[in-house]
Amino acid sequence: MPSDKPLILFYTTFFSKPVNLAPLNGLIPDVSGQFTLDKRRIAEATAVVFHVPNFREMGDAFKHPGQYWIGWSMECRQNYKILADAKIMKRFDFTMTHETRSDVWAPYLPKASWWDQMMARPIPAKTEGVSVVGDWDPLGMRGTVSRTLLFKDAFAEGDAALMPRGVYFQAALRWPHMFLTLSPTWSSRPDASLHSPSPFSSAFRNAGVLKPATQ
Repeated sequence: MPSDKPLILFYTTFFSKPVNLAPLNGLIPDVSGQFTLDKRRIAEATAVVFHVPNFREMGDAFKHPGQYWIGWSMECRQNYKILADAKIMKRFDFTMTHETRSDVWAPYLPKASWWDQMMARPIPAKTEGVSVVGDWDPLGMRGTVSRTLLFKDAFAEGDAALMPRGVYFQAALRWPHMFLTLSPTWSSRPDASLHSPSPFSSAFRNAGVLKPATQ
């Protein structure tokens, strides 16, 4: 029985090697399992992807009515002049490259989940690669400091996370002014962050996460 899901055909190889389709299956639910390397199915394909550095493999490929052709490359124009060849590139309906001007931007960046995870991991002050530099003129603000914190090849251990993955990131997005509740500098008490009336610290204290210091 024919599938009503769009079929995406990778027509060329990736530097003379077949494109690895395994990571793509299940990545997008609506088109899961509808990727192929079989050129014989070009007439069925909704979109045909061509790796531009392997452009010569296109041969006499025929573009069927209503079909989208995509020029894909993760290389720079300086190394592959073909990417700047208007005569060739005009054959594609869309481009997919690491350049932000592409129709489909494919940057050399980790997944969003990786950034969420990293933002939830603190770096201990004595970690190699962490340093505090610069002078600070308090201008009468006694007990304050705001020097520059530098990280150079600093590594956070996996067990350093203080919150479940993604929680801190979501809190920062939904309640950005929460950072104003985290500073006890207005108080002379060393455990002010636990005694302050801020909703943030109160919620953590009520949940048993934070406990006031004993006198």
